[in-house]
Amino acid sequence: MRHHNTWLGDPVRALLALNQNKLIKRDNLMENVVSTAAQLRQGLEEISSDYPQWVQDVRGMGTCLAFSTEEEAMRPTLLSALKANGVYQNFCGPTGIRLRPNLYFTERHATMYLDILRNTVKSL
Repeated sequence: MRHHNTWLGDPVRALLALNQNKLIKRDNLMENVVSTAAQLRQGLEEISSDYPQWVQDVRGMGTCLAFSTEEEAMRPTLLSALKANGVYQNFCGPTGIRLRPNLYFTERHATMYLDILRNTVKSL
């Protein structure tokens, strides 16, 4: 008899989810997301105020955030510049750039990301 399906509902995945949830609770990762998300969103909004052509329409929930560039042709330029500065960035839609960090992404990481993003758009 098989105990799994297309949607990964087998006993191994259930055990993995149970242990993952224990780690999230033990390490206070949800509290970390709340504080990190506030810092990250505020920083993106500040960069958006200073460089609206590169960072605009900041949106999302928690640390799963996104922003857009003013024009579709600008996004590859920003993504290439970020990559040259050590940040591999995901994208979505024609102008969107998204952030989906793991739960261990802390305020220290947010500061590093925001500094790199600000310096990158400043140099473009």
